[in-house]
Amino acid sequence: FGMLWKGWRMKGKAVRKLGNKHGKSKTQTYKVWFQMHRRCYDKNFISYPRYGGTGVSVCERWNDYLNFLADMGDRPPGLTIGRKDNSLGYQPDNCRWETSIQQGSNKKNNHFIEWMGQRKTIAQWERDLGFKNGTLKRRIYCGWDVQKAMQAPIRISCRAYQ
Repeated sequence: FGMLWKGWRMKGKAVRKLGNKHGKSKTQTYKVWFQMHRRCYDKNFISYPRYGGTGVSVCERWNDYLNFLADMGDRPPGLTIGRKDNSLGYQPDNCRWETSIQQGSNKKNNHFIEWMGQRKTIAQWERDLGFKNGTLKRRIYCGWDVQKAMQAPIRISCRAYQ
């Protein structure tokens, strides 16, 4: 697929031909498969630097859409493909269908807080504690220690504790 992808705009007919051999090129699952390949192999694609540009690739088996479909099944509504381990590529044992919240918790730029024996992202703690989005992040940015940031009443702002 990588060879086909090289100059994919010029070889658009070849790419479309791949999609038409199974009659599923208009499905949501096919679109996920197609975009996965674009992220990994199309150097002009906006997401390439974070995927193909860092060495993320698609396993050989998944260069055939029907193999991808057999391994992953149809994309459930509201979910998209996610990698369990971001240091690995797209392959059957490393991929699953995920919600946007799951995907947001599995990013390289997340900030984690360990508190009371649990390690979670700031967004996960905010959801679990009932904070508005950004409350915990602001408190920590203001210099609060983790204990105070987690336990202060929800309505207490940075200025109230300065």
